[in-house]
Amino acid sequence: MGTRVTALAIQPENPNHIVEVSVAGHEKPRKFNHVITTLPFGCLRNVDTSGCFFSWDLQTAIRFLRYDCSTKVAIQFSSRWWEQDNLKQCGGVSSTDRPICKVIYPSYGMNKNEGATIIVSYTWSQDAARMGSLVQGHNTRRKASRGSYHRGLGCHAWSRQGISI
Repeated sequence: MGTRVTALAIQPENPNHIVEVSVAGHEKPRKFNHVITTLPFGCLRNVDTSGCFFSWDLQTAIRFLRYDCSTKVAIQFSSRWWEQDNLKQCGGVSSTDRPICKVIYPSYGMNKNEGATIIVSYTWSQDAARMGSLVQGHNTRRKASRGSYHRGLGCHAWSRQGISI
């Protein structure tokens, strides 16, 4: 933990296929029976994996897969107005060609006389960058005024969170 992995290699001549993990600042690689890596491909492409014998398709995916922005905006309502007789939207997803892209209705607590939270906008790519630019900080939460039809607003712009880049 807290050290930079510089290389991963499998010893194919060893019947147990020992995995060698080279770490910055250490001369000898560490040896393990199993290694599970959760590095994003953007980080893994900076690790020498030539000794892992990855397939060409996997190597290509590691090099070319790119991550993109996503932004979610949610509103917590005091009543589930979208389930009323004239709308009858009980759970699920709606799509639109407007900049909000997707609206996600909760599938829990349906037909109960209590409030819930709707994801009123789930966007990605350029739409997310535009929507995220409206967020103050990477995680915005606001309480609504007393007597309002909604209880609060939340917005999370993943691209503004350092660990997601």
